[in-house]
Order: sequence, then C-alpha cells, then structure tokens
Amino acid sequence: MINTKKLNILKHAIAVIAQRGFDGASTREIARAAGVSQGMLNYYFGSKERILEEAIAIYQHHVQDIFKEIEKGKLSPEDQLREVCFRLIDLGMENADLLKLVKIEQFLGVREELYTKATVTSDMVLKELNSIVNQGIQQEVFKPRVEPTIFVPSLYSMVMMYILSEEQIYTFFKRKSQKPIQVNKFKDFISKMLKENLLPITQGELSLV
Repeated sequence: MINTKKLNILKHAIAVIAQRGFDGASTREIARAAGVSQGMLNYYFGSKERILEEAIAIYQHHVQDIFKEIEKGKLSPEDQLREVCFRLIDLGMENADLLKLVKIEQFLGVREELYTKATVTSDMVLKELNSIVNQGIQQEVFKPRVEPTIFVPSLYSMVMMYILSEEQIYTFFKRKSQKPIQVNKFKDFISKMLKENLLPITQGELSLV
C-alpha cells in the first residue's frame, strides 16, 4: 500500500505536469507544490518519468479493483456494463489530469514507454467489457446480432472522450458548479444507450412502435 505522503506528492506532481507540460514542469516546482524538499521528491520517485509510471500503475490497480468488485456482485450483464461505465467515469474524473497527460504522450510519441504502460490498462478494460457483452449474448439477454468488437471500443471511447473533454466543456460554458449534474446526465445517456443497443425489444415495446 502506497503511503499517504507519497500519494500527496504524486497528486501535486501530476497537477503541475498537467499544467506546465512534461518538459516545462521542473522537479523544483513539483516539490514546492507538494510541500516537500527536492531530496524527498527524488527519494520517492527519482524522475518525472517515474512519477508518471507510478501514477499509471495506481490508476491501473483501481481499474482492476472495479472489475473484481463487479464480478463479486453477481449482477446481470446489463447491470455489470452500466456499473463498470459509471465507475470508470468517476475514476476517470478523479484522474483526468493523468489521462490527459497520457493522451498527450501518445500524440507526441516522445516517451513511448509511458504510453505503452498506459495501453495495458485500456487493453484490459476492452477485454473485460468484451467478456461481459459476450456473456450477455450467450445468456440471450442481449441482442444476438450485437458485435462486441465494434460495440465495446465505441462504448469505451465514448466514456474516455467525455472524461478528457469535460473540463473544456464546463470552462467554455462557465458552469463548473453544474459539473455533478452534467456527469449524471452523461451517465443517464450511457444507461439509455446500453438499453437501446443491447437489449431485445419486448413484445410490449413492439406494440408501442
């Protein structure tokens, strides 16, 4: 278990790097923001690359915990997908700076090893979501014509796009105070999208068409 002091340094470090850019942020700035000496910063991490590596590893651990907890819940495939998406949204919002940094690293292609570590998490999420969708198809609770290799990446991309763009949306409209409301609206949209794309139309619904 990572100690509290290290987590605090990590939190401030990611915030500084996100604001200043990887190359623009100095270890002195990071240490000052975290309220520690440069010596302590170096003791815990040693380099900015190591800071990002540890942040990515912690995020990945939290994502793994989401799927472990969902699996224990014995939920229906639909409820599993909904709960996973909701928790990924909440986790992503808490780690938006980190995810944006990873996206920038992907775009720049300078520190490929960092982005490669991050893709491990994305690959794991896609694999687990595919498994849930296939389970729903096998149990005949999802439409038989659902194609997991198309639906799952689209669903995950939608969730990640929202996380990466939500700050710009609220800043543009100057309505940051409404962020919780907007997040809930997005979750409602995800719920509706899952139902419309995965669940067969019931006889009662057919009569309303």
